Amino acid sequence: IWNGPLRTGCVALVCFFCSVSWTVGQDTRSATDVVGRLPLGFVPNVGQAPEAVVFEARGLRGTLGFQTGGVGLTLPTELIDPSVKGLQATQTTASVYLRFVGATSRAPESLGAPQGKANFFLGRDRAHWRSGIPISTGVAYRGVYPGIDLHYNGVDGRLKGTWYVSKGVNPSSISWRYDGPKSCRLSQAGDLILTLDAKAGKEIIEEAPVAWQVVSEGSTRRRTPVDVSFVLRDNGTIGFECGAYDPSLPLVIDPFIDYSTVLGGNGTDNGSAVVIDSQGRCVITGRTHSTTLGGGPTWPLQNPLMNYGGEIADVFLTRLSQDGSQLEFSTYIGGGDPFDLTVNGGSDWGIDLALESDGSIWIVGMTESQNFPITPNALQPTHGGGGIDGFLLKVNAAGDNLDFSSYIGGVGLDYAFSVAIGDQDAVHVVGTTGSYDFPVTPGAYRETFDGVTDGFLTVLDFNGAVSAYSTFVGFEGEDKALGVAVDSFGQVFVVGATDSVTDALTVLPFGTVPVQPLNAGGIDAFLAVIDPVGAGAQDLRYFTYHGGVFNDAAWDVELNDEGIPHFVGLTNSNDFPVLHNQISYAGGLDGFMVRLEPDGFGAGDLHYSILMGGLMDDCAFAVSILNDAAYVTGLFHSFVSQDAFIVKVDSQGHLIDGAIFGGSALDVGLGIVATLQGIYVIGQTECDQPTQANAHHIGCQHSFPSVGAPQSTFGGGWTDAFVTRFTLF
Repeated sequence: IWNGPLRTGCVALVCFFCSVSWTVGQDTRSATDVVGRLPLGFVPNVGQAPEAVVFEARGLRGTLGFQTGGVGLTLPTELIDPSVKGLQATQTTASVYLRFVGATSRAPESLGAPQGKANFFLGRDRAHWRSGIPISTGVAYRGVYPGIDLHYNGVDGRLKGTWYVSKGVNPSSISWRYDGPKSCRLSQAGDLILTLDAKAGKEIIEEAPVAWQVVSEGSTRRRTPVDVSFVLRDNGTIGFECGAYDPSLPLVIDPFIDYSTVLGGNGTDNGSAVVIDSQGRCVITGRTHSTTLGGGPTWPLQNPLMNYGGEIADVFLTRLSQDGSQLEFSTYIGGGDPFDLTVNGGSDWGIDLALESDGSIWIVGMTESQNFPITPNALQPTHGGGGIDGFLLKVNAAGDNLDFSSYIGGVGLDYAFSVAIGDQDAVHVVGTTGSYDFPVTPGAYRETFDGVTDGFLTVLDFNGAVSAYSTFVGFEGEDKALGVAVDSFGQVFVVGATDSVTDALTVLPFGTVPVQPLNAGGIDAFLAVIDPVGAGAQDLRYFTYHGGVFNDAAWDVELNDEGIPHFVGLTNSNDFPVLHNQISYAGGLDGFMVRLEPDGFGAGDLHYSILMGGLMDDCAFAVSILNDAAYVTGLFHSFVSQDAFIVKVDSQGHLIDGAIFGGSALDVGLGIVATLQGIYVIGQTECDQPTQANAHHIGCQHSFPSVGAPQSTFGGGWTDAFVTRFTLF
């Protein structure tokens, strides 16, 4: 149950985020539809790209660098998943450079009004951080040839270059060549085909151009087509050959470069958490390792606003508009140096996030980087040691400033797993530590480390500058704090898993009787209630085990409007304690859902405890509460498939509705948010038919349900992500 930072157990949770779908009742569309049809964003180079690049545009299917004298395109050709132990994080790329021949030396300029802002928070040196960099919708090479301008814009995977030829100017002066392709040829349809790898069939297609002139006839204007085609010249250059046209009028020539046909996506990117803000906007965090030193695609948005900074992975933070049609910001945060691997970077992973009422975003996770971006007001400005530390950071609502960032950890391995914000203007973080010197505050519930690993709870104010409270959570064994929620009184509800055998009756206030005071065997789930007032052992107001003779773990907890906790997890105990259960334990792993009011009246505190599963391994990973109903997502494993599920449980523990969805391979729901606008599920989906010849599943057969998605094939890497929105049921 303890493999890796993402609370793995039921499956090896290598999380996702490459291909996604969004379902809204009858109005279904894909979130990659949202992402893939967004316009390319052109970001000026402020140090995130090689010096020769003036503007950069990154997307799911490639990276474009606009230089004086030409345009570079970098594409992935092979993807290695560095999350697989023993594999080095490498990625080869294919590069193509469109070089203007005989052109004037003009640098590209921004075109169109800014559509957003880019932010760069990489490394420890704040002098190198950049924020508020305007993103343009296009770039223009003005006067690239005398009397001729070239404008570029487009959407991810399709670069649109439009040539504007002034009246009286001969378009035959336009000339370019491609550096990088193995060959260049014209198809029967007149498309320009650039072959990158003939054996693998990888090609770039520059579609046959169209041309026109605008003719005025009185008060009306009409577009008159002009015959035009590509011409391959003997000296290896390429140009246009035009039919008859009126030289006294301007001429427009308009080809598309379609590079989405090379690969349908990038490597393994891991989406960990999703929340919906007060305006209905989707906010996502996780990690990405789809970029390496050679360039290539990054986090699969048309506009990832940072260059890749880590040796293995960086944190990403992305927010989309309410209707998903606009990217409001997308920021990468991490350590390392992509140009100097002697800098101790590593893997940086955003695991959970929470929002303040003003839209400010708190993210927790883990980092291996010695130079993770840390703010001057950090509680812990340096890495504690042990290889992995937790981190806590805050990004303002506009997404253009890192307000707070700090390590959390000691000399051992430390992971920050979950974050919650209550009504007391405080941030609550839980996780797992193997550090005897983990920072705790005087008067904490537990000030000493006692066990192989302990859970922890750390409470900070909204400025992050004051650690109001920090304590170990657990007893003498191996304890993991995996989920957290906070009620309106500031009481903190922590769930997780433990193999400790301490009798809860000996540590609780006199007269408080838990539902299950003793560990029933192996690893048990637990629920702890802590009032962080600094009164020592008295801060522990409630603790109960919940499990059977084998292994049980609670992964997520949420409170209803009355402050009653609901928690979910997984069990392989055939005697798991149930109440109002509708499904008997049938074998393997089962998911469970518990509603328990921690009043200290023993078994009477338990409202219900139910199982979800069949004969195979089934897991419940996340829960969200709306109108006193619980919505749960996870993995349903039958004899023929492994699919994601969503179920609705009423206040009495009755399973009243649900759905199973996915393709023919592994699909699993990992996060859920229930709102009046719909139920959002985030998860991962695997390639249906991996082959030995295509070990990284590029272009594999894939059948996850996706309606209206521009990415109809599996994107690549080991898993892709999905985001699905259901109407309320």
